[in-house]
Amino acid sequence: MKIIAAIIVVISMFFIFCQKDNSPILINDDTNIERQLIGKWKAGNIYKLEFKENNIFIDSTFTDWNSNGYELLKVVFGTYHIMDEILYFNDTQYTFIDTSKVPYTIYISYFRPQKVTFNNDDLLLRFVEVLNPVGHDGIELYGQWEYKWRANICDKTSLLGFSEGSIKFSFVFPRDSSFCSYSLEYLFDAPLAGDSAKRGFIYNYPSLQISGIWPAVVEFKNKRMYWHYEVPYQKYEKYH
Repeated sequence: MKIIAAIIVVISMFFIFCQKDNSPILINDDTNIERQLIGKWKAGNIYKLEFKENNIFIDSTFTDWNSNGYELLKVVFGTYHIMDEILYFNDTQYTFIDTSKVPYTIYISYFRPQKVTFNNDDLLLRFVEVLNPVGHDGIELYGQWEYKWRANICDKTSLLGFSEGSIKFSFVFPRDSSFCSYSLEYLFDAPLAGDSAKRGFIYNYPSLQISGIWPAVVEFKNKRMYWHYEVPYQKYEKYH
């Protein structure tokens, strides 16, 4: 009995020490992630995110550009979903923007997929690209890949003022060159032109470096490629 009691004590101590670990806790259950997302979150004085139970989100941004303290700049409304621990924003649209506080003629809000992690009571988000293969089976880098962002544009020079839709990015990685082909295309009536260029890249799986883009760790899964950027998480704290 003493031996059994000693084993129980050792096991209990193991779990106690594990629970004191403050490293980010990765949650693999998408349903559990959605449940934990529900509520209001803020990052400092600038960003606020609210996730509702009906998969509606509200994104609010504040600014001190006019030196009057932090004032509401814009509010974006849309839907969201979680898949493979990644947060996707859909159908976004401006519900409010104070153009008097925008120092630019054209102001763009981007909504990109983000990896979700929880650390104790904090929500941690980090950008990740989710690329789909074009004309190949999607198990290696080489070939053509595409991904999309959601964008909302405020154009002070336009009578319409607002537009929203998707931006498509395309990359073609050749085997016999250290330069890839890159293109950007607006898939809606945007006041901006697309872009195309050659960019240098260095690939030593799983590390990928592309000129002008953050270094990334590459993952292939379910016929998709994921670029997990090596940048800090954005931390959000829950508030009421």
